[in-house]
Amino acid sequence: MTNILVTGGTGFLGSHLVKDLVSKGNTVVVIRRDNRPNKWLDVALKGAIVIEGDILDTVLVQRILADYGIQEVYHLAAQAILKTIVKDPLTAFNCNLMGCVSVLEAVRRTNPNIRVLVQTTDKVYDWSKMFVTEEDPLGSINGIYEASKVCEDTAARAYQHIYGLNIRISRPSNIYGYDLSDRIVPNTVRDCIRGKQPVIFEGQESMIRNYLYVEDYVSGVETVMANDGIFNIGTDDVYTQEEVVKRIAAKFDLEPVYKPNPNRIKELQQQAVCWDKLKALGWKPRYSFERGLKETIEKYLKYGF
Repeated sequence: MTNILVTGGTGFLGSHLVKDLVSKGNTVVVIRRDNRPNKWLDVALKGAIVIEGDILDTVLVQRILADYGIQEVYHLAAQAILKTIVKDPLTAFNCNLMGCVSVLEAVRRTNPNIRVLVQTTDKVYDWSKMFVTEEDPLGSINGIYEASKVCEDTAARAYQHIYGLNIRISRPSNIYGYDLSDRIVPNTVRDCIRGKQPVIFEGQESMIRNYLYVEDYVSGVETVMANDGIFNIGTDDVYTQEEVVKRIAAKFDLEPVYKPNPNRIKELQQQAVCWDKLKALGWKPRYSFERGLKETIEKYLKYGF
């Protein structure tokens, strides 16, 4: 069994990862900034060691690494909600870039042999084409989030190159599941549960994304942790925004409504990754889009929204 630190362990992705890692008998440590009551987190973090603090406190991270004999670090902590990031880019860069540097510096000072997975995103690519590979160029400046994650990805590779840290990088596509944030799947499911017509925003209906269920994401990053290198994590589930909303609405016998888009944030129209490199390791998703949506809806009904 392994001693593991998960940053961002109270977030959407981190909480699902922590739950899985604990279920396998690992000792899992989570750094938590708040203790607000949350029915899902009570379940997901059960059995984990929760420490109050902030990843920007490098000395605290060092102490955790040393005190708990940490062997693996999953660095998932990030500010990822676009509306929030556009309003407060400084916080986004502090969290996404300097948070990563703080964790890597703590590892460098404590034990450079600790295995570290740094999660960036498929948004880091320059997106001159669809189905990008790990060898395609980075450098997206399509948004503050994208730019901050390019910086994080670059910093991780620099720490690996200069200090010899034992780093691997995951670049997942659009992840969905039981998520309390403001994204297309959560927004649509919440509207439908309330009996409201879900919204398809005009101008975004043809936007294409690669959809990855959160449980497949968890198995994907665990596979990446066990291997050296940089890996896209994706699926063959590539859909337009319109298709996603309609498929969720159909499960509630509701018809979507089309409305003007109040969000003026510029987003890429087409985005999907090639995940052949991860596939070559034997990994593949276990959840179809339909099964993933079904389980997502069941969790909203069970844990609230």
